[in-house]
Amino acid sequence: MQTASEVRTRFPLELASLLCFSLPLNLGAQRVPPPPPPALDSLAARLRVPTDSLARYRAISAMEESYFHSTREAVAAAIDTLVAELRDHDPDLRYWAAEGITVIIARAPRETQVAAIQPLLDVAVRDTSPAARSTAVRAFWQLGAVGCPAMPTLLTLASDPDPGMRWRVAAAFGDIGLECLPNRIAAQVLAVLRADVADSDDMVRLYAVQSLGELGAAGTAGLSAALAGSDSLAAGDAAGSLGQLPPTADVVEPLLRALSAPAANVRLNAAYALGGFGPPVREQLMRAAQSRSGPVRDAARKGIEFYEHAARSHVANRCYAVAIGTWMPDLALGADTIFLRAPPLVRFTTVKYDHYVILDTLPPYQVQPASLTPRSPGWIGYWEPVGDSVRVGWSNGFSGFGATFGATADTLRGTAISHWDFNREPQMAAITFAAAPCP
Repeated sequence: MQTASEVRTRFPLELASLLCFSLPLNLGAQRVPPPPPPALDSLAARLRVPTDSLARYRAISAMEESYFHSTREAVAAAIDTLVAELRDHDPDLRYWAAEGITVIIARAPRETQVAAIQPLLDVAVRDTSPAARSTAVRAFWQLGAVGCPAMPTLLTLASDPDPGMRWRVAAAFGDIGLECLPNRIAAQVLAVLRADVADSDDMVRLYAVQSLGELGAAGTAGLSAALAGSDSLAAGDAAGSLGQLPPTADVVEPLLRALSAPAANVRLNAAYALGGFGPPVREQLMRAAQSRSGPVRDAARKGIEFYEHAARSHVANRCYAVAIGTWMPDLALGADTIFLRAPPLVRFTTVKYDHYVILDTLPPYQVQPASLTPRSPGWIGYWEPVGDSVRVGWSNGFSGFGATFGATADTLRGTAISHWDFNREPQMAAITFAAAPCP
């Protein structure tokens, strides 16, 4: 069973992201400053209220809302308190303490994150509460490569009899990554994920595929195995992940075979993945579009249509320098300004925006950071042609911003509008995309 905070990317991000273009604006309204958020240490103390799960839930929810406005020192102090609670005799309190750590640890100083690794692993391995154990593993979703020392222990948990533990471990593998690992351990992680794509539990299969996609080219063999498997949802996700890799033979050939998959969503995901590669695979798609098999023929033609829809736009496969003006009104967003940033140099690709498809529609395309430029963590940029215009945006699936431009010149100018997943006033800022050489 998943909690709301465990959904991660298992939903169509564009449905949330594209809401930014339909939000009603009332930028001239008088603003009432929100009350200051509760201090994290007082919220952590509320977890000690015995037998009151609702109070504990509200405290965790308040942590999630307020930690962006807290200092890193305050976050560190709250985590120190929560780590101490991991040793309490009350299993429910240990669970809520692990939940609190998971919610706020991403903003803690590195030394605090490192210090929390072993206590979290102790809970994950030895705790008598299944909920506390699996929640402790979830904290590693937030740590990324900082959690690398946990990998040997996580590998032992990957064969846990509880499928809830197995899929949380599979998810952690993708978040931590392989770059920090010696080759021997990295090979073990890939072997576990490859086995997980055939697990008896559907959540384990799905998160294994998602993590293989996050591992890039190293996950190619596992993604190909998932693409050929009987789970159509996992296979569709695998096709989407393969479509984000360079079009080498070991990527293209499984996708071509998947054009004849029994499930329509797998065929369509494979077609869009191949279409996103553009000219390098156009000849293979054209041959498939003449197939005697109706499903293969239809899927290949959809892939061609997907690429050509992008290629007709002035911005397709070009790079642009991004400049964003001052956001107005000034809401003193603090750390939340991360949601209103974009990479300084981007490429408008023909790669599909995410792993989800809606039949009989053409999905948006990815706006990727150009090589050698920093990637905004947790963000996905997207673009789509709309008549003679181009719609562009960035989102983490909940909050972000977007704008619409005419696409007939090398310099695109427009007004960006923010959107939030809670009740916050939208802001506006001038935004410019200036054509630039791709690295």
